[in-house]
Amino acid sequence: MNKKYVYTSFFILILIAVSLVFLKVISPFVMDIFLALLFTHFFFPLKKLFNNKVNSRIAGALTIFTIIFIVVIPVGSIMVMVSSEISQLYMLFLEKWPEVQDNIAKKSQLDFISQIPIIGPEISKETVIDFLKSIAQSVTGLATYSLSFLKSILLNLSNLLLHFMFTLLLTYYMLVDHDRIMDFVNHIIPLHQDNLDEMYSEIEKTGNATIKGTFLIGLIEGTFGAILLTIVGVQSSMLWGVAMFFLSMIPLIGITVVLIPFAIYFLLTGSIGYGIMILIVGISGVTFTQNILKPKFVGDESGLHQGIVLISSIGGISTFGLIGFLIGPMVATLFFVIWKQFALKYGE
Repeated sequence: MNKKYVYTSFFILILIAVSLVFLKVISPFVMDIFLALLFTHFFFPLKKLFNNKVNSRIAGALTIFTIIFIVVIPVGSIMVMVSSEISQLYMLFLEKWPEVQDNIAKKSQLDFISQIPIIGPEISKETVIDFLKSIAQSVTGLATYSLSFLKSILLNLSNLLLHFMFTLLLTYYMLVDHDRIMDFVNHIIPLHQDNLDEMYSEIEKTGNATIKGTFLIGLIEGTFGAILLTIVGVQSSMLWGVAMFFLSMIPLIGITVVLIPFAIYFLLTGSIGYGIMILIVGISGVTFTQNILKPKFVGDESGLHQGIVLISSIGGISTFGLIGFLIGPMVATLFFVIWKQFALKYGE
């Protein structure tokens, strides 16, 4: 048996085993590493600007302080405001619950439903009451879940803070040692430099397009939702607009998580017109932006098919959480780039 072949095989087995163990060790920090890479990518030009005046370490520290002031503090403040507002709305819902139950049983509500063309005459009084009660129970469950979710966030606040501090620390090291890290990565990946450059270019293009598309759609949906809630008289509609900006990152769900409960509330409390307005106008707007505008915008910019963008975004969220809306399309891009290079090199 060839001794060199045996040694090579043994070395590869050790390499695979150690790599798997290392991946297991860092698995709790995968999201922290990805966020650090994201911050490094977008703020590295600012670090280079600082680097013209001071040394690399001070420039990295100044960049981290900038991230804290323009990202961490605003996002933290919004989380606190949204948590407080949801808690207040939940308490208001419990206070208004008896009124909601009374409105369900009102004859005027049943008369309105019976006047709906085609299906109205076919719906019995008992069916309507059962249906409305089921909706009311669903709203109660959603409100309870929202409050439990907020409590879990508050209980895990120290854990979230620890992870974010770790993310900022990683970002600092990546900013300071950016060139050394890139040289090391290029050295250990067994691909030609042209192939690496193509991969980096495609991933960067997809990441930029995905983020740009997501924030643009979030701005449109958040503004649209805030205006709609203002028209129907919802308090703190601007705050809900900010919440909808972030919720718009979730494909097929998005801001409907906010709009539908408000629509149901208005329907159950007698404001039928407002409830129907939110349902029709709100859901129509979300359907257009999430299923037509967003996939087309991100897909065209990134070079990915619209269906791949949608599937990879949803799959990314399912696998990695909310940040998966970025990871999914990037993984899809990497998959197609590598297979394209494989076909070009070995296809003939």
